[in-house]
Amino acid sequence: MQHKITPIIFLFTFTFFSINLLAGSGQLLGRVVDVNDAPISGASITLNGTTFIAISDSNGEFNLTVPFNSGSVLIRYLDCRNQIIPFQIIDGNSLNLGRIQMERVELAKNIIGVQLGLGANIYNELYLNERLVFRTQIEISPIYLRSVSGIKSYDDEGNLNSADFVTNMVLPQNFSMEFKGYFNIASRAGKYKRVKGNSANYFLLGVKYAPLYVGLNQDYLLSSYSSNDIYTEYYSNTSSVIYDFKGVLLAMSSLGMRRSFGNHFNFELNAGIGVNLNSFYSDPSMAKGNPENWQAIRFTSLQGVAFHASLCLGYDFVLVNR
Repeated sequence: MQHKITPIIFLFTFTFFSINLLAGSGQLLGRVVDVNDAPISGASITLNGTTFIAISDSNGEFNLTVPFNSGSVLIRYLDCRNQIIPFQIIDGNSLNLGRIQMERVELAKNIIGVQLGLGANIYNELYLNERLVFRTQIEISPIYLRSVSGIKSYDDEGNLNSADFVTNMVLPQNFSMEFKGYFNIASRAGKYKRVKGNSANYFLLGVKYAPLYVGLNQDYLLSSYSSNDIYTEYYSNTSSVIYDFKGVLLAMSSLGMRRSFGNHFNFELNAGIGVNLNSFYSDPSMAKGNPENWQAIRFTSLQGVAFHASLCLGYDFVLVNR
């Protein structure tokens, strides 16, 4: 007897709640527009906590059936800031939420400021599109460059000589022009995180020009070839000597994050890798132990790998939003 009563109770309970659910259903109407009051097509309107969803049409209008008297809906559209709108309707009736304006999340139009920390810089960021800015800066921040080069020459006796050079140096200051792509600003806005002052993560690609260097060391692998013998000698200098140095031009890429706080302050962290694009020259006659009969030879640096990292706190003098 007990087994027969249980399904009946279950069926009664299910029917009761289904009737109440239907009794509390209604319609939510509205129109989704942008800041210029133009209709937004394709915005999603979701009843929070359920799978009930509607999509705005070409006029920005939507009609969503809801099974509850009260609750909230989440409106989302591409790069716009999400909106949560509460509602309260009478059983079986419809409620018009009216005009729902979506605010597009965009980067700042212009930011000018200074940053101090592991390095120092003065910078200017200019808006290019919803995700991209162009940044120029003058920076005092160490860039480590390791360059490998080689030369070949004949001495006064006609013997072929060659040398490979490994030069390690630090470039203490630079001028840079960079493109910064902020790739998660929309997702941060969708989670109601701060995006003011370009608070987001970014990928950076640009060029840096370093006019000065500090030499760490140069290692020489010297080889002389003649018809009678072949010999190789290794030398190491404690300091790097480079002549005709006209600066180093680097192509750099890096990943970073920027966060703003207060009205004008920011925090920025990035690290990256790059290669030198231009040539600089050295005089191997300065090498310790170099044969005196070598002609004055210069070599061109063709290969180099650079590493850079920065951690700074900053202050924005100019912050212009779009």
